[in-house]
Amino acid sequence: MGAEDLRVEDRILLHLQNFIRYADDYEVPKAMSQKGIGESVWIAWSNVPRAMKKLHEQDLVDERTTRVKGEFRKKKVYFLTPQGFAKSQELQEELGLRRVTVRRGDQDVEMAFADVPEHIGFKVPYLELLRGIDDDGLLDIERAQTRWEEQIEMVDSTARAPKLRAFYGREEELEALNGMVDVSRFIVVHGIAGIGKTSLTVRLLDDVRKETNVLWITLHHWDTLPGILGQLADFLAEAGRRQLRTLLDDRPAPDLGDVYYPLEEALKDLKGVIFIDDFHKASDPVVDLFSMLLEILQDRPSPTFILASRYLPTFYDRRYVVIQKVVSEQPLEGLDRASARAMLEGRALSDADFDHIYSTTKGHPLALELVMQREDLAAGPFKDVMAFVREEVFEGLSEEERRTLSALSVYRANVPREAAMSAASSSSGGPVVLDSLVDRGLVADVGDDEVRLHDLVREFFHSRLTAEERETRHREAAEAWGRLGTPMATVERAYHLERAGEAEAAVATLASESGLILAESGLLRDVMGILEAATASDAISPTATDEADLLRADALAQLDQVDAAYAMYTRVLDRAVAEGERGDEGRILHRIGLLHRRRGQDTEAIEIQQRAIAAFEEVDDESGSAHCHLSIAEVLADLERTEEAIEELGRAHESFTLVEDGKGVATTCVRQASIMLDKEDPAVAGNYLEEALDNLAPGEDQGLLSHTYYMLGEVDRLEEDWDRALEHYQRALDLFMETGNDQMVANACTTLGDAYLAIGDEEKANMYYQRGMDVMVAQ
Repeated sequence: MGAEDLRVEDRILLHLQNFIRYADDYEVPKAMSQKGIGESVWIAWSNVPRAMKKLHEQDLVDERTTRVKGEFRKKKVYFLTPQGFAKSQELQEELGLRRVTVRRGDQDVEMAFADVPEHIGFKVPYLELLRGIDDDGLLDIERAQTRWEEQIEMVDSTARAPKLRAFYGREEELEALNGMVDVSRFIVVHGIAGIGKTSLTVRLLDDVRKETNVLWITLHHWDTLPGILGQLADFLAEAGRRQLRTLLDDRPAPDLGDVYYPLEEALKDLKGVIFIDDFHKASDPVVDLFSMLLEILQDRPSPTFILASRYLPTFYDRRYVVIQKVVSEQPLEGLDRASARAMLEGRALSDADFDHIYSTTKGHPLALELVMQREDLAAGPFKDVMAFVREEVFEGLSEEERRTLSALSVYRANVPREAAMSAASSSSGGPVVLDSLVDRGLVADVGDDEVRLHDLVREFFHSRLTAEERETRHREAAEAWGRLGTPMATVERAYHLERAGEAEAAVATLASESGLILAESGLLRDVMGILEAATASDAISPTATDEADLLRADALAQLDQVDAAYAMYTRVLDRAVAEGERGDEGRILHRIGLLHRRRGQDTEAIEIQQRAIAAFEEVDDESGSAHCHLSIAEVLADLERTEEAIEELGRAHESFTLVEDGKGVATTCVRQASIMLDKEDPAVAGNYLEEALDNLAPGEDQGLLSHTYYMLGEVDRLEEDWDRALEHYQRALDLFMETGNDQMVANACTTLGDAYLAIGDEEKANMYYQRGMDVMVAQ
């Protein structure tokens, strides 16, 4: 009764049953493509079209060409028709009546196959369960689960988690936390500032991230409930649970009560650990959210939230800890003597010196580091850590050192070394001051380009600034970030300008580099927060408000919150129309047209872009018109209206050429080459791609450059010029690796394998095939 006994067509029906919800989506999972289907039902990719043809003839599946996650070009994908879904349900019901022996550990139980999912208590796809049944009708659950968990891709949303520089001791605490993860839905790691809460939870993250879905959120005082919900929604959507994201797309700032049922459904059976750092900074609405989460999760086996906080949260009472065991608490105190000794290894301390330091610091990690920087180790005990900072640190600083630390205390992230040098150089001591602070452990080096203040030191010096001094320090920080020129630096500059009371300057800063900022998805939440704070100012002008709203809509669109973006674009458009600003009207219409395309509303997308072109032509904006023609061409290409698409690309090419936009010209050439490749006209495609290379400045757009070389390899493949194909595919592979495009790395490895196989080098071909497979498995 195993899966191998099923016809290939039946396996495909059972597989596609899992992807019904994506039938109308613009971007779909790889599992709906020919390659994805082949991998999922254990047949060669080349055999999929034949099987799909049979199903299509029976009206059980339909097909379309659309975006596939991780792919550069659109692919053909398949989904069940209503008849196909009904057939898959019938098949599943028929299989469910069959008897099977389920083995779990050393116990065998016979049951109907339909009862297996409830019996085992965790989700494994139907096909994987079937595949686990041997010739004797025995299903070994542990073996089936292991094989499935090796195949699934866990979501790892922890890019913003701090990086551990070193970790000492805490073996007992770490063992206790690992045990709590399987038992409790909430774990609270609590202790005073600098005691090592974040370090311990980051270390725990390293233990669990390979086994489960993980998310890291660091809370700030300015974080809003919609912002936190957005991070949760993005994580859950990536795990295939879009209920909360769908709600937020419709209502970006919902009432908490509206969140309950989408969140309850999205968290159902989710295997995951969600880390919340600095929970003591949570606003009241965020605390209320966790009260709701407590109610949702109290009777469930997963997921687990791990909160690092300076004090115990208020969203639960003792019964959840003592009686129901839903919440576990892990208090942190100083390091034990052995760990403290290991931390200070290499300092050539006598036993007496160490005993004195340990008794003075009580093993507090930060205090250990700070007290060791003092020449006089004869310090007495301290009442609390803040008192220690005041008595042992502040009183021993020069005026120049105090001013430097005050200037650095307004930075919310690591401080660029150039900015730190600037802050130190404003005092008479110059760089010597910064070196002294590093030597004393008050400022720590982070790599070669950044330094940092510990939260405890930052908060101490920040709390001593007057309101006027804070504004001055924020202006200095904004000026320092402005010299760096990276997307992150632009966002940090805008943050400091807003905090300095210069809301309009903050908006203008973000608007000036919006293209670069919006390409960095990790910055979008910060951008939204800064714009929200800026527009709340009474001093901001209507023009700046419009610019801020336009940027917020762009960020929402980038975050896939299409409905919310559309509503905001429409509001800004109404104001532009009322004021007769045709250029602004064109810009907004172009963006709205892009949203229509993402929704799959092709006719509306073309009409809106044509309206935008009319607006741009009135103000002689060739660049704006070019982007609209390019957008229309892409819609027409999707609709397979190839000749019309080529005409629009020609218009875009002409306009980009007039304004000397080399990247724009290159983009149109790559699109034209793609159409020519689909028409199997490699000669014309190659000419377009060579023109694209001629118009791309060195280092201008590595992503576009990498795809240009990849498509040149496709041209060579069609012309069977394998030497050039190897050269171009290899160049593309190198660039894909540089830009971190793992999906295209896998594709380039596969095509390189094909090219080596074509010239008879089977050994190299197999090497690249294996390399491509390894990349796909790692994803």
